[in-house]
Amino acid sequence: MNSATSTHLTNLLGLKKPQQQILENYIKTLEDITGDTRAIDQWAVQNLASWGVAMRALGLSEKSGSAEIRSALQREIEKLDVALREFFHEPNLSTASGWSGVIEKVKETLKPENRLGFFLKHDVAKRLLKELPPSELLEHFKLTTVDELLARFSVETIFASFRFAVSREYGDALLERYLTLTPDDFEHREISFVLMSSDDWFDLAEDFAKGKLHPFSHLKEMGVIFVIPNPKAAESTAVFKVLITLLFHYLYEVGFYSKYFIRIAEEKPEEFGELLKQVILGGIGTDQLSIGAVRITHQYYTKKPHPDPRVFEPHVMPEPIHWHNARRLLRDMMCDTPAYSSCILDIWDTNFSVGNLVDGQLFSLNYADNIVSVASQSQKTYHLFEDVWNQIFITFSSEHVLEEVLRNNLETGFINLQILHK
Repeated sequence: MNSATSTHLTNLLGLKKPQQQILENYIKTLEDITGDTRAIDQWAVQNLASWGVAMRALGLSEKSGSAEIRSALQREIEKLDVALREFFHEPNLSTASGWSGVIEKVKETLKPENRLGFFLKHDVAKRLLKELPPSELLEHFKLTTVDELLARFSVETIFASFRFAVSREYGDALLERYLTLTPDDFEHREISFVLMSSDDWFDLAEDFAKGKLHPFSHLKEMGVIFVIPNPKAAESTAVFKVLITLLFHYLYEVGFYSKYFIRIAEEKPEEFGELLKQVILGGIGTDQLSIGAVRITHQYYTKKPHPDPRVFEPHVMPEPIHWHNARRLLRDMMCDTPAYSSCILDIWDTNFSVGNLVDGQLFSLNYADNIVSVASQSQKTYHLFEDVWNQIFITFSSEHVLEEVLRNNLETGFINLQILHK
């Protein structure tokens, strides 16, 4: 790795001197294992060239200042917002009917293999509820038994509500019950889209929604993507492109972990419950990182005021892959439509790991960063950060290889770099 590449990566990743040395050791290890000593320098040259191409596409130059770049990126996202609204027929995402239309359009695009997964049986989920009644929900809805709760809401809705409507203590206790689960407690079925009633759930979910910029999420083990229509229409308008893209993102994320559940059910059935709990918690492995391995992480730790220092060590992450798949599916949907032959998503298609320092400030051309930046009205670069770490690994392999080795090593939290030996 030459000095220009080192400087560029240091700028993109915000590394300090000790971390720079760790990065250089990591890349040297990748070069030694693969025998490819030019790949990372070629990537850096292309990455910087892509920045220049993007600036020209935005009507700017490489000498443009931070204010001009910020305005141009915001305009591009606003154009995307208009196109998305038109494509989805101006849905009102403050209503169940608006979301129903979007979900149906998404379902129409899915290949059969992307609809199916391996998830917790509903009967088993009901059994867990009866073993551990959610007293907070029962009290909120003025009910006395789990049977009454199940008569009012589907088991998928109840489990979805655990993301925001019960105490941490209850969630921890439920996860402890997961330790008893076996592969026989899971089944193959379609991913479910669950529309939860705003009247019943939005007040309970409002703080959760504010923290995530949106009132929906997913449950890996249940194969559920749940939505609570936001009755505050202005808020839904502000985050429209985030909502639409995340819907696709969650589809791929649920599918990714379903394949993992299938693998551990076949290969490690006696550890199934323990590994299930581990992947749902999604923490960072506590072991010291060895020079011949790269860590797997699951959360955007650089969003936090004081991120875990291990996130500045070499690592890879599944999340950027889900974002890429979501963006590609959205692009394919829109750009296969004659009205969008000049696709509004083109500028974001290959620039997910492109960024640059301008006036001392890091700017990201990552699609996810930019849609979240506009929605939150503050500049974000944490998706770029994770994409660059992934891209270092991909530069010496491929995205397909990264996705496969991530899924094959989730339980250890590390990837042995010798798998890249050519």
